Amino acid sequence: MCSGRTSTWRIFGLRSQADAETTRPLAYNQGFYNLSLALGVVAGIALLGVNLSAGVGLLLASTLSMVFAALVLSFAALRGGTRGRHGREPPKNVPSDAPHGT
Repeated sequence: MCSGRTSTWRIFGLRSQADAETTRPLAYNQGFYNLSLALGVVAGIALLGVNLSAGVGLLLASTLSMVFAALVLSFAALRGGTRGRHGREPPKNVPSDAPHGT
């Protein structure tokens, strides 16, 4: 993400190298989160032959987590993503959940 390529920045909605540097730890964390879910699915499949209920439980927990995350992303995209309630981008250097007027 920090390669300095503006085409990559556009894919992720970034405008500058500074934005890319700020987002990098978040993307790194998201990668490990996705890896842990994938490993949960693989472990669940492996457990199916040994302990059916444990395998099914692990598969359900991992895959339902992925499905719910996809639904949240889909609904957020339908509502305009990170845009505020009034269709405007949040002000820079102010958290998007901060009360108005701060």
